[in-house]
Amino acid sequence: MLRKVSPIALTGGALIVTFVISAYAFAQTPRFFLFKLGRAIDSDSTARVQALIDIDRTSEDFVKGMVELAKAELVAETQTTENGFETLGGMMAINMIDGMAEGLRVQIANQIKDELASVLDRAEQPVTQYLLSQTIQMSGRNTAVVTINKPQGVDWEHSLDSVDIEIKRIDGFWQVVGFGDRTIRETYQARQLEAQANEEAEQARIEAERSKSLMNIGMESNRRRAELAERRAFELEQQNETLQWQMQQAPTGSSVIQSDRTEVGTSSVVGQVGTLVADNAKARINLREQPTDSIPTRRYGLVGDEVTIQDSTTGDDGYTWYNVEFQVSGAVGWIRSDFISVYAD
Repeated sequence: MLRKVSPIALTGGALIVTFVISAYAFAQTPRFFLFKLGRAIDSDSTARVQALIDIDRTSEDFVKGMVELAKAELVAETQTTENGFETLGGMMAINMIDGMAEGLRVQIANQIKDELASVLDRAEQPVTQYLLSQTIQMSGRNTAVVTINKPQGVDWEHSLDSVDIEIKRIDGFWQVVGFGDRTIRETYQARQLEAQANEEAEQARIEAERSKSLMNIGMESNRRRAELAERRAFELEQQNETLQWQMQQAPTGSSVIQSDRTEVGTSSVVGQVGTLVADNAKARINLREQPTDSIPTRRYGLVGDEVTIQDSTTGDDGYTWYNVEFQVSGAVGWIRSDFISVYAD
């Protein structure tokens, strides 16, 4: 005999079945996936988080998008340039990009793992509720894009205000498998701007170092000139004292003894060391091939340079000329005697 089932029991059973079906249906949605991901992050479980994110596939998708953007940019630059060398360099760079992709993929995979660990360490507020409030855009029955906006009051390491992540249902389970095209494109642009800013900063640093070096060189040059001027002043003072002493020692009626810059016996200065002198401490003193100033020359010495006198002669102009060898450079040539200070033995 069949027993009658009360309407209340039927209604209750129908509600239970409806709840179970609804719960199962919700468990198959991207929203439930975000719920699971938020719970995994809130529980500080690295294993649970990584089970919901296909890191290898995500990094491969990211690198693939970045490589395509880089190739497109290089191709555009190659097509617009008229320089053959730049075109060849661009083509070589395009061929090299694919070879770099695998190393970049491993680098990105490790970076994703590090960022996940950082998220688990820094998460101070419930993430589940935050993720459930994000926008989901279905791009197919088993594919969706979740836009995660920058949380207010939370340290956000990315330069973008929002990040699109692509999730896909594989074997009945949703997983993160990559980033959205917008996020890859904006990330590429941000990295290009960062690289440009770093390059400009490096150029500014190099220019600052160059300016500093030039300043130091100028200061060293000024210091050297000051030392030469001081030494020349000291030499002139000594010459004056020597000349006064010679005048005091000379017999009455005799001619004044010449200073050491104009020797009576030119042969006596051969083998001695002299110093280039001039009224202008910055003057360039010509070094000539012959003992005459009628032949142009590009060689010269500076005030304060020391030379060894190898020979002397009287030029057609009536001046005494010394054949000298510079002690530092080894250069040899003729310089007029009035530009050389020599002390007699």
